[in-house]
Amino acid sequence: ELARQAESLGSALSLLEAQLARAPERWATVQDLQGEIKRPREDTLGLLDELGQGGRAVDLGQADRWIHAETLELCVSEVRDAIDGWFTANPMRARMDVRELRGAVRVEQGLLRIVLEREEAAGRYRLDAGGFLAPAGREVELDDATRALRDAALAALDTAGFQPPDPAELAGTLGRTPEDVDGVRRLLEDEGEIARIEGNL
Repeated sequence: ELARQAESLGSALSLLEAQLARAPERWATVQDLQGEIKRPREDTLGLLDELGQGGRAVDLGQADRWIHAETLELCVSEVRDAIDGWFTANPMRARMDVRELRGAVRVEQGLLRIVLEREEAAGRYRLDAGGFLAPAGREVELDDATRALRDAALAALDTAGFQPPDPAELAGTLGRTPEDVDGVRRLLEDEGEIARIEGNL
């Protein structure tokens, strides 16, 4: 960072790169950047294109926003690490609620959405309706006992029809702890086999 600042003293291009790398929100609009380097919009766009061609800046394609390539790489790494850590801690889950990811990373919400869309386009994750994401090709591996519990819980809910038992009743029916049943319930939700209506229903 100090080297960038030193180089920027005699170069508009280096000054622009330094300002982009220091952007408070990690990304910046063309308008903000042209104010920082005291250049017209056309000149600023030309310099940004030059940085982009050199692999040092990325046009995010939204509201004239740009981000330094190194900053984007750090954001992507932070997001991937958070997702990998969550699935390591939740081995029986097939999908992650994006709201949980927002609380785990220091990435502005709009930028996070763009990062996830780019990751989906690259085939790393799948974004599902309802605000969920799943690693591409992820398959939850269940032992025989857990698979049997999953199947029994699904059968009990199917039999109950329009009067499904609440989680405590379901646990009692299956002779298992509420924690065990909650784990397979979440898995069945991820698989699209069951849906939460509201509360415990």
